[in-house]
Amino acid sequence: MDEAGARARIFNVNPPLDTSKLEKDLSKLDKDKKNAVKKQKFEQAASIRDKERSLKEKIDDLKTNWKNEKASRVPIIDASKMAEIVAKLTGVPVQQMEEGESKRLLRMEKELEKIREQGLNLE
Repeated sequence: MDEAGARARIFNVNPPLDTSKLEKDLSKLDKDKKNAVKKQKFEQAASIRDKERSLKEKIDDLKTNWKNEKASRVPIIDASKMAEIVAKLTGVPVQQMEEGESKRLLRMEKELEKIREQGLNLE
């Protein structure tokens, strides 16, 4: 159960890919702005600064929307996801048993006990 919960939370931890690309663009704009200031191209630097502000706002909006969406989205762990996790942890493929199969397996334990008793009575 812990493994299933952890796995579900991990999928909700990663921020949207758009923000990482935009943050790279923001870093590039910052370098361009610094270069423009070094070359004393102040109008160009001001223009880049305005683009930076706009991009920062866009990044903040994306992150805020992602956080709100993440908070409202509750991960659901159903039987198939649990079976998948158990299969990965144990290395044994887990399949959803039919009701008839599970009843047969429960009866099998009783049958094996009878066989053991018979073996002890023969000795």
